[in-house]
Amino acid sequence: MRNGQVPTPGEEDAVGPVRPKVRLAPLKDGLAPEKQALAEDLRRAFLTLGISVRRYAVRRYLNPSTVTRYLNGERIPPWDFVAGVIADVQEAHAPLTPEAKETLRVLHRDAVKAKQHSSEVQALQAKLAEADEKTQRITTRQRVLQEALRDRESRLASVRGRCRNLETQFEEQRLAHRAQVQLSQVAYQRLQEECGDLHEQVVYLQEALATTRAELMAVENRCHRLETRLETVQELYRDEREDDETRSIIWRLRELADHGSSAFELVRAVGDLELRTRQTMENKLSPSASQSRTIEELVGLLAALAIYRDSGDAQGQVRTLFRLGTQAAKRADTHQAAEHFGECADLAGELGDYERTARARAYLASYHGSIGHLDEAETCFADARRMAKRLGDPIVIAQTLQKNAQYLWYWGRVGKAVTYLTEAVQLLEGAEEEHRLDQARTALGEALVVAGRWEEGARVLESVVSVVSDGTSPTTRAQASRALAILYSRRGLHREAMSLITKALDQCEQAGDKSVLLHCRLALANVHARNEEWSEALDQYGKATELATEQKDLYVLLTARGMAAVCRLHGQEKEQAVAEIAKLMPMTEKLGMQSLEAALHNNLGAHHSYSGEQEKAVTELCKALAITEHLNDDTLRAPCLLNLARLYRALGDSEGSRRHAREAFAVHHKLGSWSEAGEALVLIRGLYSDTQSDDLVEPTLDELVGTEQKVDDRVVEAIGYRLRAVGDGSVVKTNRGVSRSTAAIATGRNIKISDAVRQKLVGVNLAQLTAHLGNSRQTCAACNLLIDETGEAELLLLDFQKVDHLTLRLAHPRCAVSKVVELRGRVPKEPKVTFEVECVLFGGDRAGIVADCYGGWGVRSDGQVEDLVLASYCKAGFTNLQRMLQTEDSRPLDLRDVPGTNSGSVQAHLDGKNLSIAGPDGQLLYRAPLSFFPNWHRKAVEGSLIIIVGRNLQGMVADNPSYLLRAMATGNAVGSSVPLTVAA
Repeated sequence: MRNGQVPTPGEEDAVGPVRPKVRLAPLKDGLAPEKQALAEDLRRAFLTLGISVRRYAVRRYLNPSTVTRYLNGERIPPWDFVAGVIADVQEAHAPLTPEAKETLRVLHRDAVKAKQHSSEVQALQAKLAEADEKTQRITTRQRVLQEALRDRESRLASVRGRCRNLETQFEEQRLAHRAQVQLSQVAYQRLQEECGDLHEQVVYLQEALATTRAELMAVENRCHRLETRLETVQELYRDEREDDETRSIIWRLRELADHGSSAFELVRAVGDLELRTRQTMENKLSPSASQSRTIEELVGLLAALAIYRDSGDAQGQVRTLFRLGTQAAKRADTHQAAEHFGECADLAGELGDYERTARARAYLASYHGSIGHLDEAETCFADARRMAKRLGDPIVIAQTLQKNAQYLWYWGRVGKAVTYLTEAVQLLEGAEEEHRLDQARTALGEALVVAGRWEEGARVLESVVSVVSDGTSPTTRAQASRALAILYSRRGLHREAMSLITKALDQCEQAGDKSVLLHCRLALANVHARNEEWSEALDQYGKATELATEQKDLYVLLTARGMAAVCRLHGQEKEQAVAEIAKLMPMTEKLGMQSLEAALHNNLGAHHSYSGEQEKAVTELCKALAITEHLNDDTLRAPCLLNLARLYRALGDSEGSRRHAREAFAVHHKLGSWSEAGEALVLIRGLYSDTQSDDLVEPTLDELVGTEQKVDDRVVEAIGYRLRAVGDGSVVKTNRGVSRSTAAIATGRNIKISDAVRQKLVGVNLAQLTAHLGNSRQTCAACNLLIDETGEAELLLLDFQKVDHLTLRLAHPRCAVSKVVELRGRVPKEPKVTFEVECVLFGGDRAGIVADCYGGWGVRSDGQVEDLVLASYCKAGFTNLQRMLQTEDSRPLDLRDVPGTNSGSVQAHLDGKNLSIAGPDGQLLYRAPLSFFPNWHRKAVEGSLIIIVGRNLQGMVADNPSYLLRAMATGNAVGSSVPLTVAA
């Protein structure tokens, strides 16, 4: 072919298989030049196919003679034949170049034009074929360009999105890293100061140790001299009367020795030495050295105990034994603590020291209960209560009641435990003991949760977690957070439960309290188990088992082992799990751990029912039900009833199943367990369908649960939530990725708004509204429990027709869906602005407060949501603290640098423990109650106070400043340094 479009025969041999030589009929004589040129190029192209004319004719459904005439130039072929040859060449060999294809097209057009007898139809057909081919090429190019355009547009949008995300992340990281560097610099300065303090203490202790060694050498010399004189006196008076020989050695020495060498003074000198050492360790050492002095203090106490025993000082022995027992209990050395408290209780009882007798007996009672000596435990608790009431001290009585309640709780008598704890809280409320009161409230709140009175328990526990007071220890907060996590887990709020339990773990690990850490591990395992995260639960039960073994806590040990076996029922080790539960059953029965025994029977019965072993299932579930009815524990009884209802339905006993299902519904409804009550109601509806032939007739609620049983709307909401979860595929496990760090900053809630609510909020800036609701502390309108900051929520609009302002609340998705709720009851009062105030020493030497405000939001006429509280403070001259993070200054963030108001028109006044702040337009804060230490008050009376007001400042800022930093970064915190007057 011309221009080298067709390979030469040598090239064909080099690149392809050897083909038989193809013979074509010779060209016709006398052909026109145009026809001959077309025939020659067409023949060359055809020869590259390597097949005969006959084969090609068969392939293309043509007559062989027609193909021959096309190739020898006798007839001009139509363009579709030429195009077919080109296509076949492209399939068999390398595609022809565009120039070669164009050459064939030109030759064909010229041959057609030169034909004397060509018809107009053939010419038009050729043009049509050419145009059609061009159309196909353009269409193909258009499709390729469209796909390329879509791809580039998609990639462009993705890259732009990534650029925006990187810009946002860069800005957040810049602010976060700057704040972190500043915090690290402050922490470094504190460590430097602590190093200086510790160095001074080391120097002081070295001097004290040298002095003590010198005193010891002097006393030992005196002892040696006294021993020598004693031998002399015994030799002189060997022959005296028998009664004189029986007198005490100390009495003889006091008669015969001079004033400077009496044995009595020796004992007193040694006692004074121990007293001076103890006072030095208690008064001179700072709290930062408390851990390093534990061993020295223990040695000192043991030495003091030996001296008191030698001298016969019973009071000294009681005091020392009590301190030794307390220390051993803190170390989780329960056996040693029991020995010390036992001896202390006996001596204190003989001396009439009712306080230490009551406290020691209460610990002994708990110890006996933990090792299964139930009779001894009951006796000790009775003695402890009697001694405490005889003493009449409310603090001692409350502590004794708390210990007794804990014992009753462990062995399943939660109702009685609630009674004792309620009495303890009432006693401590009038005793001005905030730390002990918070401990008692925490125990009461958890007991109320376990007893099924979860709404009361939640209020009590929230009062401990949310209170801004230095009197509440981190350990107590950790216990309250753990109890709330248990509550949220029982309510099916897994994300909220994980957030709280991880926060509790952080707090107790920082405090170093092994006992609280043990119970937090057990609670975390229970949270995982309730969400059916069996492997994670097993891991945490294993850690709890190790801690319980170390601390010799038999109750937690058996509980962890039992629940671990329950987890294995859902894995591959079912037979081993059944054997483990069977092994634990006699131990729980012997020790009186009836709650655990009932739980094991219930879970084992459910396993047998699922495995098709109905007889075993009935036996186990009936045992569990009998125990729960004996304990009068509805929280354990309700799941037993529901499991029995399912089992009887599987056995075909519809009446028995309906009876137990109705009873389960009633108990769950009474407990406020709406999701479980919904499951019981669905089961009852299924039983109705089993016995009715007409499926089209929908039963009423009265027919299902009885006319006397009410059905709360939240039960129906729970059923709807479950149906929605199954419908949209969200019934899978909750996200497990919860951060262990309490300093993590959340990105806000995902708030769902229905069309009905949107219509009611026309004109309101919903982006601002959801930003406010998504990044603030919110509780559920249905259950009044906290909504996690990173979870999902539904927006409710409460429509009171007689009020003008909007009332908006959030709810858990499982409690309610976003909707407009029309209310015709009593009109609520206007929402009040409330503050929670924390006293802080900024930098250790500047008194200040951090106020977390609630309420005070408004909507302007243009639909913009406005923070009325912070706006009023800014109007009075306060500074938006976001500027302190945006400055280019490289110095660390120091809140002592908060500027004052320009006008000087803001004044703070402290009257007792109530703080008021007056601005140019009136009161900004009126008589807010404070809780502060003497150091804070000493700095405050110097006449200046740093005031910071913000939103969502949870917890203690002094312990965890992350919420304050986030409020500053988002512009939700203002501050100023203002003059302070203090009432005389």
